[in-house]
Amino acid sequence: MRKLWRIAILLALVTTACRIEANLDLVIEEDGSGTYTSEVGFDEEVQQALSVFGDTDELLGALDFGVPGASTSERVEGDMTYSVVTSPFSDASELTQIILDNVEGENPFDRFEIDVTDDGATVDALVRLPEGFAGALGAAPDLGETLDAAIAVKITMPGRIVSSNADRTVGDNQLVWDLGFSDTEVVIEAESTFKEDGFPFWIIILVILVAAALAGWWFWSKRQEQSAIASIEAAQAEM
Repeated sequence: MRKLWRIAILLALVTTACRIEANLDLVIEEDGSGTYTSEVGFDEEVQQALSVFGDTDELLGALDFGVPGASTSERVEGDMTYSVVTSPFSDASELTQIILDNVEGENPFDRFEIDVTDDGATVDALVRLPEGFAGALGAAPDLGETLDAAIAVKITMPGRIVSSNADRTVGDNQLVWDLGFSDTEVVIEAESTFKEDGFPFWIIILVILVAAALAGWWFWSKRQEQSAIASIEAAQAEM
């Protein structure tokens, strides 16, 4: 992935306006399994430039981050062509270890922790962009004008999201962090719960118990009243 960052910077220095997108998409299920997808998209101008610099297959070869069982695909959206690598995992702790083992290589994560319990899930990560960004910004003040780039980390949490520091939320469960050139470090934090966020059932139970007590008192008072009336009537009859 760091090779891709360097290529993006190089393209920004030698081309006019071009478009690059990089997305890391993590989907976590309630049982701790899920999928980890990384993709990079280039517009037509970038694709032509890359063909001059070298073999694009070699550049995209690091997208699986070392996660076993990865599958590759390609999708086209407008003038953008995306190279996609999807890696399933059966246990979040296994994925965490794989990501940590690859930090020194092509992985943008300096810290990557996922914890899925019976109560919910938490994610704590640190994304560190290559130092080359700062150097490119200094060498090319108009970098933002020559390169239209979007970098995003997307995480779909299981259960109901309790808290996060995401930039935005898509739907009910997908959190998105948008990274910019000036963001050399981005902390990612998210927490979800499997508990329902509905009306507190203890209140319903309490209301039922109170209603039952009131109903019992009413029937008892009625019986007492009827018994008193019957006693008075009996006394009057004896007179």
